[in-house]
Amino acid sequence: MPTVRHTPVLARTAVDLLLARSGGLFVDGTVGTGGHAELILETAGPSAEVVGVDRDPGALAEARTRLAGFGTRITLVRANFRDVARLLGGRKADGFLLDLGISSYQLSDATRGFSYQANGPLDMAMGEDGLSVARFISSSGEREIADVLRDYGEERRARAIAREIVRMRDSRGMATTLQLREAIAKVA
Repeated sequence: MPTVRHTPVLARTAVDLLLARSGGLFVDGTVGTGGHAELILETAGPSAEVVGVDRDPGALAEARTRLAGFGTRITLVRANFRDVARLLGGRKADGFLLDLGISSYQLSDATRGFSYQANGPLDMAMGEDGLSVARFISSSGEREIADVLRDYGEERRARAIAREIVRMRDSRGMATTLQLREAIAKVA
């Protein structure tokens, strides 16, 4: 898969707002492939450090390659940003950046199961320790699926979509992103 490398204007603006002074310790709580961390390290000067946190091992591998030239100024950790106090070990950060949501890195690879544009396995897990959507759907009832769609996806048609997912699952199985997309489209 090709490396995702871009620096949109909004990323530059976010980093400019984050940096009140030169140097310091910054946390990129959703480091992804390292775009924001790279901007912080380039912009904040040679004494700046970044702790980059992400749950996705593939994204961290890309970030490691991208940020290798910064040496000990960058620390990359596979974890959840909620663990940042423990990860900092008592050090105080001068700034935090959280770019929440799914990233182009996850969407660009159909085998990760995040995209509805190309067919792929119904995965959507952030690494091997996550529960795949296919496994969740195969082991959950309609109500549990509806609760997840409503609570995490803020989907107002959660019950109808869950009903269609269960109907399709029970009649022919559901293991791909395009099958899930089909179930959602039938309700729309």
